[in-house]
Amino acid sequence: MKKVTIRDVAREAGVSVTLVSFVMNAKMGPDGRLDCPVNPDTAQRVLQVAKRLGYRRNNAAASLRSGRTHSIAVIVSDIANPFFAEICRNIENIAYKDGFTVIFASSEENPQKLAHLVETMVGYSVEGLIVAPCIGAEAALARAVNIGIPTVLIDRNMPGEDFGRVLVDNIDAGKVAAKYLIHQGFGKVEMITYKSGVNSLTDRETGYAMAMEEAGLKDEVRIHKIEYEAEAAKKADGKIVGVDVDQAGVIAKYAGVDGMTVTSAMKGLYPATYDTLTDVIVNGNWDKYVGKIATLGLVSGTDPEANYVQIPMGDGTQWSDSFTQDDYKAMVKDMFDGKITVSNNTSSDVSAADFATVITVDDQGSIKG
Repeated sequence: MKKVTIRDVAREAGVSVTLVSFVMNAKMGPDGRLDCPVNPDTAQRVLQVAKRLGYRRNNAAASLRSGRTHSIAVIVSDIANPFFAEICRNIENIAYKDGFTVIFASSEENPQKLAHLVETMVGYSVEGLIVAPCIGAEAALARAVNIGIPTVLIDRNMPGEDFGRVLVDNIDAGKVAAKYLIHQGFGKVEMITYKSGVNSLTDRETGYAMAMEEAGLKDEVRIHKIEYEAEAAKKADGKIVGVDVDQAGVIAKYAGVDGMTVTSAMKGLYPATYDTLTDVIVNGNWDKYVGKIATLGLVSGTDPEANYVQIPMGDGTQWSDSFTQDDYKAMVKDMFDGKITVSNNTSSDVSAADFATVITVDDQGSIKG
């Protein structure tokens, strides 16, 4: 079938090629009309002819002629993180209204990957970059700025006069959070954060410490730094089931390790907890739970999808050879039947002598087995 060209549209509509070009390249104005120097009725006729003939604008050719791609790139640490997902969604909405396409990518806090992504976006001729920089991103982002790509930093800061910035006052956030607890009468306020040099986290630590000192509690400052789940499991040669809110189900390479399990459990915690509290408070069944360790939400050993907290069984989960869907189903059945005992003891002297299988839940709620 012959490809429909702009000349075919012009001939069929009875107008010039230049006029068709004006119409096809025009943006929609705020009044819902095309923003171009063409009579609205004529423009509508051109659009109708183009649709009937099946004409498609050649974006690549148009970009070569105009030097514009009307695209921007957004690079964050993890687009599945609800904090960044919300930001990305709003960026996309605003960009769409202005006729721009957005390309999203995750750096995974890896400066080498971020540098690769920046080079890729440069190759795509994006007209702007929005980046949540990781440690070590300075050179890659400086290169983008030096070749003329407007670059805006979000959430995290880094040195450089040529960057735009949209940042949260994390020092103040840390102070506000600590002051709230202090004013509520809590005399022992400690902070748990990640082992990371990212300034959004270190600024919150600073704010917390400032609030404690202002309250006369300088000697009571305690900052506990934990590792990201994947890094902790990597060191222990283990697997993890994470509890990030709405994190995508992925069982594949993560933190440089094949076969590491990462999935979402948080979505199931609400109904499990809600049903339990309803049973306790409304139905008065406190005696069913008091003094007992309950496996909330584990209601079936044969159908993992019936459980409140579970790895998605659909196409969104990528299973690896070292941990297959059948392995997961077998694990769920053994947990339901009591063959797998879950221990909250994270000390190094845990003995497996009394258990057929030992799975340790660490202080981040991750399961290693």
